[in-house]
Amino acid sequence: MCSILSFCIFLLVLAIAVILFQCMNRRKLMRCLDKERESNMMKGAFVGLISHEFRTPMATIKASLDLVAKFRDRLSTKEVDDSLKNVSDCIIRMTKMMDNILLLGKMQNNQIKFYAKQVDVVALFDEIIRDVDNSSDNRRVVMISNIGAKCDLMLDPTLIYHITSNLLSNALKYSREGKEVELHINLDKNLLILKVVDYGIGIPKNEVKNMFNLFHRCSNVGNKSGMGIGLFVTRQCVALHRGTVTLQTSENVGSVFTVSIPLGH
Repeated sequence: MCSILSFCIFLLVLAIAVILFQCMNRRKLMRCLDKERESNMMKGAFVGLISHEFRTPMATIKASLDLVAKFRDRLSTKEVDDSLKNVSDCIIRMTKMMDNILLLGKMQNNQIKFYAKQVDVVALFDEIIRDVDNSSDNRRVVMISNIGAKCDLMLDPTLIYHITSNLLSNALKYSREGKEVELHINLDKNLLILKVVDYGIGIPKNEVKNMFNLFHRCSNVGNKSGMGIGLFVTRQCVALHRGTVTLQTSENVGSVFTVSIPLGH
């Protein structure tokens, strides 16, 4: 009798275990399906976003080239130059977007690594400012530094380039007309501290916590172009450099992004 009872208890426990196992698998399967659905939705939104962001500059390129092709004999040299500059600006803009998209893909596949080497940071930041200025309608980045005319530091120049160029490009994009963007560069003990200061539209207080999320764009950007990738890429690059990035902002006043990079690691 005892053996039969023990066997029945064993079967009951086994049945409960099987049921629990099936429930766990079902929940796991549902979570996987939810993640797959979310992933597919994000992919669809991403494709739509890219299509939208590329359509405008491509339309501008076509219109500018059509204008020159049809009315070349009637256009002044300045009008031709302006049309060709529109084409050049659009190509630079699309190249910047593609750079961020490719970098994002590499990050998600863990293909971006940290490679430090001796870098002349003054020359590096001069190059970054020159590139950002060339892609902007108004050249208005001002560098304020306490590190002298030449300074060699152990850094990953590629990561520093992506960090600084993304922050400066955003600052220029959302600044008010005629306002300069400031790049402050300081050495503080074993830290390289970068501050990008703009006097633009600022960020709504309730959206600050989402600023570094992938694909997030603020509600007050209006018709300014963008894909919500740059700040996400910036934060990932800062993390690879074992640094931190913080944000201070006030809507309709401006923003300050501060990046702290530890040296010698």
